[in-house]
Amino acid sequence: FMSKDEQAYCSFRSQLLMALHDSVNELRTVDPCHRLAWTLDAAIKERSCEQKRLHELMQIFNPYDRKNRKKMRFSRSIEDGGGSTSQPDESTVLGEMGMILRDPPVYFFLARQALKRLEHVVEAQTMPRDDSALTFLSRLLQIASNCRFMLREKSFKFLKVDEGLMRDFYPRLGASLVDRKLLKAGKQLDVKALDQYALGEWLVSHHVNHNVAQVVYQVFVIDCLAKSNFEVAQQALMTIASVLPKITSKAMVEWSPFMYSLAERLQSLVQSKAIDTKGDVWELAVDRILIKAINSEVEVHKHVLLLIQVASSQLSTDDVIRYLETMLDLSEKSRKRFKKKQIKLLQNEEENGYNVGSPPGQTFIGPDRNLLAKRRSNQDVNDGVYESYRQLVNKSKTEPFHVLTEENAPKLFEYLKPTVES
Repeated sequence: FMSKDEQAYCSFRSQLLMALHDSVNELRTVDPCHRLAWTLDAAIKERSCEQKRLHELMQIFNPYDRKNRKKMRFSRSIEDGGGSTSQPDESTVLGEMGMILRDPPVYFFLARQALKRLEHVVEAQTMPRDDSALTFLSRLLQIASNCRFMLREKSFKFLKVDEGLMRDFYPRLGASLVDRKLLKAGKQLDVKALDQYALGEWLVSHHVNHNVAQVVYQVFVIDCLAKSNFEVAQQALMTIASVLPKITSKAMVEWSPFMYSLAERLQSLVQSKAIDTKGDVWELAVDRILIKAINSEVEVHKHVLLLIQVASSQLSTDDVIRYLETMLDLSEKSRKRFKKKQIKLLQNEEENGYNVGSPPGQTFIGPDRNLLAKRRSNQDVNDGVYESYRQLVNKSKTEPFHVLTEENAPKLFEYLKPTVES
């Protein structure tokens, strides 16, 4: 994780710990992150992080909070007659806890809870900086966003909440929440107004505190779509579409989980006929955001491809072909990256003496040349999405779907041509 910024390592770290917990393995008791992982797992299952769970999380992080640590040292010095001032061992622990918090399901859960607290602040007509729960949740998101830096630089600090988040970002996002309430009361909203609360500037920077703003804003967009607040969702999607060209390809990977969620939410809305493919929400979300983000990661590509299939009954054959061939054009780099990873995995298996394709743990005496040659030839088309496109074309031959042929979709069929073995 320190050498390669992939959130899958955080997921593995978190899920391995919970697997040890479920199997009552003794290793879990010596892992300093066990209590944190268990508390978050319980909160996610309850779909809530209210007072009880918040208090448990605060207890976990209190030893790493400078303000609370001073109180603890003072109380201990009185109890011990001025003796022990022992502190928790911070060597990597806070960074490892950050990995648990950065597991994408946990990260987005915390962001949803932060949005809920902001809604509470708006309802109560108070200020974000005065809400202790929102402050604490934001600090957890900061640790998650900063954990890789902490581990690499060996700098472990439970930082105070960023003033910019509390005094600038949350009040602006709160204004959008007010718009959502006013719409329910019958107020008209100018859906064409571009970023009227200047939230876009928070979505571009790769700074830690901007990462927190990004994930909370992403959750806000999905929440608007889920609650059919399409006018506010349209404004938010316009904001994202306007800043997308400014986001670097490296930073774009951070947006991948949002892209999955957006594609999945649109599938649900299309199936329920809440939106159609001729409307502004589809055009903004698909044409100006999802298609543009197709090169960020193969998984994004798969989700968007499935969305096009789900919406195919509302699309013309020309539209379907345009989407498919545009995605192939724009995804060349991500597909190459995926293939390289697969080739490297194959090479590692060969070097470690595993009989590729055989049951795990089965070694071989001397390489199986035929098996390796077959695997390598298959590797030429294993770019992560080839099989999905192949199945889509086969579907067009056997099921009610748009007719796809070499004549009307030449780029697609050129891509699907079987690899010629040398």
